Amino acid sequence: MKNFEVIGKWIIISDPLEHCQHDLIVNGDTIMLKILAVVYFLTKAEGGRPKNVFSGYMPSFSVKDELIMCRVIHTDENEILLLGQNYTVIIELPYGEQFKEFITDGYPFNLNEGGKIVGKGNVIKVIQAS
Repeated sequence: MKNFEVIGKWIIISDPLEHCQHDLIVNGDTIMLKILAVVYFLTKAEGGRPKNVFSGYMPSFSVKDELIMCRVIHTDENEILLLGQNYTVIIELPYGEQFKEFITDGYPFNLNEGGKIVGKGNVIKVIQAS
């Protein structure tokens, strides 16, 4: 089944996770690294995003010299994460399993979007390492 389309010099993937299921699924279980972290979202004046983010926000997570996709989930019922403030969040890293020896308690990281740093944080603890 074709899950991409070539438009000019771009390749548009219709289902970005479909082509890499072998990396995400093993024996029916999702390979996921979940961490509890404190994150500070930079303000626009600090070089961050121009608008607040919502729980479920999906920036890139920096580990070593690599960027991997992640999902930021607020631990409270509050869905809006205001810029310029610290939040305790859960970060889901579907490709984090291969970096689990680096992502440990106290690990400092950046959250990136569009080639720039939009947040900075520290791992409090690893919640789940599949």
